[in-house]
Amino acid sequence: MLEINPICDQLRAAIREYMIVNQIPGMALALTDRAQTLWTAVFGYADLAAKIPLTADTLFAIGSIGKSFTAIALLQEHEVGNLDLDQPVQRYLPWFEVQSLHDPIRIHHLLSHSSGLTSTFDFATSDWPHVFALRETEVAGPPGQRFSYSNDGYKTLGLVLRAITGRSYADVIRSRILEPLGMHAADPVITQDTRKRLAVGHESFYDDRPARRSDPLVRANWFESDTADGCLASSAGDLAIYLRMLLNRGRGPLGPILSERSFAKMSSRVIEAEPGEWWYGYGLGTFEEDGHTIIGHGGGMPGFVSAMTGDMDAGVGAVVLVNAAVSVDALAKYARQLLRAAVTSGSTAAAPVHSDPRIVKDAHDFEGSYVGDTASFKLVAQDERLVMEWNNAEQVVLERRGGDAFLVPHNDFALFLLAFEREDGHVIAASYGSDLYTRKGHHPGSSGPADAPTHWSAYAGHYRSFSPWLSNFRVVLRRGSLFLILPAGAEVRLIPAGDACFKLDDWGGAIRFGPVIEAQAIEATLVTSKYYRVDAP
Repeated sequence: MLEINPICDQLRAAIREYMIVNQIPGMALALTDRAQTLWTAVFGYADLAAKIPLTADTLFAIGSIGKSFTAIALLQEHEVGNLDLDQPVQRYLPWFEVQSLHDPIRIHHLLSHSSGLTSTFDFATSDWPHVFALRETEVAGPPGQRFSYSNDGYKTLGLVLRAITGRSYADVIRSRILEPLGMHAADPVITQDTRKRLAVGHESFYDDRPARRSDPLVRANWFESDTADGCLASSAGDLAIYLRMLLNRGRGPLGPILSERSFAKMSSRVIEAEPGEWWYGYGLGTFEEDGHTIIGHGGGMPGFVSAMTGDMDAGVGAVVLVNAAVSVDALAKYARQLLRAAVTSGSTAAAPVHSDPRIVKDAHDFEGSYVGDTASFKLVAQDERLVMEWNNAEQVVLERRGGDAFLVPHNDFALFLLAFEREDGHVIAASYGSDLYTRKGHHPGSSGPADAPTHWSAYAGHYRSFSPWLSNFRVVLRRGSLFLILPAGAEVRLIPAGDACFKLDDWGGAIRFGPVIEAQAIEATLVTSKYYRVDAP
C-alpha cells in the first residue's frame, strides 16, 4: 500500500516555499491513484484582501483543462454515430467560414489543434462572435501539417456539440461527465451562481507592464463563461476524480465514460506540439518521462492557473490549482514524480528549484556602455549580477525574464523589458520600447527599413479594450519598423501587408489600424479584436 504521509510532508514544505516566492494567495492540491483520492489539501486564501481562507469545496476556474471535457463529449457522439471526425466543420455548422486555399478544416483538426487557425485574442465571453469572426482571418497553412493552439477551434467544437445534440454545453457536460463521475461540486460553466463558491482570482496591480515582485495583487476581472475552450470551475478534489477516470482509460466508478478506443484517440500522438518534447491528441497532451507515458493539460483564466497531470504507467496523478497568474507546472511535476517514486520504488523526485532572476551567469556578455539618442547607460557584471549604472549615479540590479530580456526595476524603465540583440553570439544593442541603445564598439545590423514611411508614426501608441484576457498593448516605432509589445514584455515585428494593415511576424494573424484623426490612429483591430487609443503613455 502506498505510504502517503512522507509525500504529503515533502509537498507541504515545497508548497509553502512556492507560494511565498511566487506571491500566491491560495492553492489547492489533490493526489490520486487509479483507485482513490490519496490526499487533498488547501493553503492560503480564497480572497486575499478579505482574508477568507480556502476550503476543500472552494472552486477554481480551470481554464483549458476543459478542452478535454469537450473532446470527451464529442467522442461520445462519435461512438454512437452522430459525429464523423473526418467530416468538414461545415457539415455541422454550414455558416462556418475561414479564408483558405487549402483543404477544408475537419473536426479532427480542431480537436488536435492542427487546423491552421491563427491565434486570436478574446473580445467576447461567448462563442458565437468569435467563431463567426473567423471568416475575417486567414489560415496559417494546410490543416493537419503543424500544431497551432487555437482556443477558437475549441469554441467552434462547442457549437458543433450544441448543433448535434440540441442541448447546451452545460447540460451535456453535466449529464455526460460530471454526474456519472460524482463531481458534485464542479460547475460545467461559470455563472453568477458559480461566483458564490469561486475563489477570487488575483493579478498584479499593473495590467500594462511587466510585473515586479514588489507590485501588490488585486482582484482579476471576473466574467461569466460558457465557451468549450475552457469554462469549467472545479475543486481540486473533483478534478482528481476526473483525472482518476483518465488514469483508468475512460472508466468511471459506474462504468465507462468513454470507450477504450475513444480514449486511445484522445491520448494518442496526433500532432507534434513541441519537437522532441510533447504531443497533442484530442484535448490532452502527452510526453515520455523516464520511460513512462505522461498525460495532462494546463489551464489559465484571468487570475487563475491550473495543472492536471497523470502517469499512465504508474497509475498516479496530481492536480494543482491557484488563484494567481503563476505557473504551477513545476509543482505538479514534483507531486507526480513523488507519487511515481513511491509506487515504483524508483529514485526520489527533485523539489522545484526557485531560481533568483537576479543571478545572470553570463553577465559578462552584456558588460559595456550603451548609447541611445537621448540617454545612455553602463552595464557591469558583479558576482553574477548584471548592474546598470543609470543617471551617472544610480545602480540597478537587472532581473532576467527569459532569454536576453531583462526587467529593470526602476521607474524610468517601468513599461517595457530591456531586450538585447546579438550578432554572431555577441551582444551588440539593447532596446526598450521605441528606444535603441547601441553598445559601444558594435553596430547593429539592419533588420528593417532604414527609415519608416512617415505615416507609420500615426500607428504608434497605447491601445486598450475591455477584454479580461488582453486589456491593452503598445505599438512602437523603432529602427524603421513597427513593433507590437504585450504588457508582459513579449514583442512582435509588424510586417506591412496592405493599406494600414500589418502581419504579426511569427505570431500569425494581422493588425489593422483604423481612422487617423489629427495624425493618430484611434483604433486598432488585433486579428478580430478591436482596441482603442488611449492617452496614457
